[in-house]
Amino acid sequence: MAALPRRQRHGAGTRRESELVGRVLAAYRARVERVILPRRNEADLEELPKEVKERIRFILADSAEDLLQAAFTPQRPHATGVTEPAGPPPPPVH
Repeated sequence: MAALPRRQRHGAGTRRESELVGRVLAAYRARVERVILPRRNEADLEELPKEVKERIRFILADSAEDLLQAAFTPQRPHATGVTEPAGPPPPPVH
């Protein structure tokens, strides 16, 4: 599980989007199963490859309370209902 990203300065939009995608791809490579994001970043998820969106469960938080609840609530199965078996690391994303 990972909580991303910290609030970025105004005017850093392109960097923020690239940084978000980079961090999510790093989480994917590290086999992170859940990522908590501010809801305002929901549109940025469209930039991610399909295989990343299918493998990671994204939780969108509107407040710090939402973030804490998601972080400390027992994990439920992936949205598809399929649990990923342990196996080789995921393929690289280009």
